[in-house]
Amino acid sequence: MPDQTRARAEDLEFLRWAYTLTDSTRRHPVLADAVLGVAVVTVFTLATAWTLPWWALLWSAAYLGAYLLRSAGLPLMLAALSVLGVAQVAFTDIVVPGNFLVPLAVYQATSRGRRRVRVVTLVLLLLAALLAGIDFAPTGVAAVAMVVIYAIGLFLPWLLGDLVRHRRGLLARESAQREALARDREQRAQLAVTSERAAIAREMHDIIAHSLSVVIVQADGGRYAAQAGQLEGAQTALDQIATTAREALGETRRLVGVLRDPASGAEYTPGQGLGDLPALIGRLEDSHLPVQAILDPTLAEAMGLEPEGGVPQTEVSTSLSAAAYRVVQEATTNVIKHAGAITVLRIRVRVEGTDLTVSVADDGEGPTARDAGGGHGILGMHERVAALGGELLTGMRSGGGFLVRARFPLDPGAVRRRRSRQTDYVPDTVEEEMAMAVTDPHHTDPPAPGASPAPEHTLETP
Repeated sequence: MPDQTRARAEDLEFLRWAYTLTDSTRRHPVLADAVLGVAVVTVFTLATAWTLPWWALLWSAAYLGAYLLRSAGLPLMLAALSVLGVAQVAFTDIVVPGNFLVPLAVYQATSRGRRRVRVVTLVLLLLAALLAGIDFAPTGVAAVAMVVIYAIGLFLPWLLGDLVRHRRGLLARESAQREALARDREQRAQLAVTSERAAIAREMHDIIAHSLSVVIVQADGGRYAAQAGQLEGAQTALDQIATTAREALGETRRLVGVLRDPASGAEYTPGQGLGDLPALIGRLEDSHLPVQAILDPTLAEAMGLEPEGGVPQTEVSTSLSAAAYRVVQEATTNVIKHAGAITVLRIRVRVEGTDLTVSVADDGEGPTARDAGGGHGILGMHERVAALGGELLTGMRSGGGFLVRARFPLDPGAVRRRRSRQTDYVPDTVEEEMAMAVTDPHHTDPPAPGASPAPEHTLETP
């Protein structure tokens, strides 16, 4: 066991040394090339020192100096080696140790140089093979054989360098692609988290704002009833407060559950939709708001109502149902908070062609500029409607009051680009359209100021 442990430690030490050497070579390629060139010249000089004349060492030193010009640039190194090669062929006919640096230079120029450098290197090595072959075997078949041998000997490092360059480029592209994919995944994850947090924030705002608004209205009504000695009215207000608070608490717990356990991968799904719209209208009526609701009979099933005989029903997706409900909820919440004294609150949900239209209008004093644009409610409505490819129009009515109208495409595959907007005053065409709610034969006239409200919501016959 001690021998095996020692051997394993030695292997690890060797691997650590090899990794350090490889990493240093990668970070300092010019220095590594210089060390390799010096080593090659030294080895071949020591091996042939007793058989070569003294001036061969000068040639080798010149070749080494030209090779070390690698640090100044590959073109300069190639030019210096080419000049030395021509001079050597012209003045001597022996091979010197410095000649073995030529294959290394060819490899370096091909593996690290640009396309022009690689092409020039290929031409130079072919010329060098031709000159060297003729110099060492000037006549006959021997000259051809020497040219071929030198050409092969110089072409192999060129080919190896080109393969290494191609492999290095391939690895670099793969690494860049992996990094790009990793960044894309991270960005997608961040966008998903941001989108989920925004959705939860909208839900939290709508739930709390609406519930508290209803609770405040009911509490005020209960206090007035108690002061007037109407104990039954006070009891009803307290019951409504308790019901609203329980519903809000349940929704809040569901939202907090998603936030507290992000590792579970659970996504928040809206728990309310058009099926809860009648209950919402009922709570508004219980708060003594003069509600007039116009509900399309083709949406009866979507709203949990009994369909009229023979009326075809319109299918509404879960996301669209939730968004439409939240628009009505937020719009009515703003009425409670900002409208002041009103004589009628009109809610209309109907199918118009390929769109679902939701509109809420009142005839109160309307919000101030700060109330209309400074909160999160209208912003949340814009985000909800835009996410489904719809359009939202909000603004004060020229005759008094405030209007919120959202138009959603029923077919998710036919989503069109639309622009939500908020205006100071709603155009007259929209005013005329909203006036249809007043003349609708299925609704009673709004109660007179000071009279007991007689709210009603029915299905509208198209």
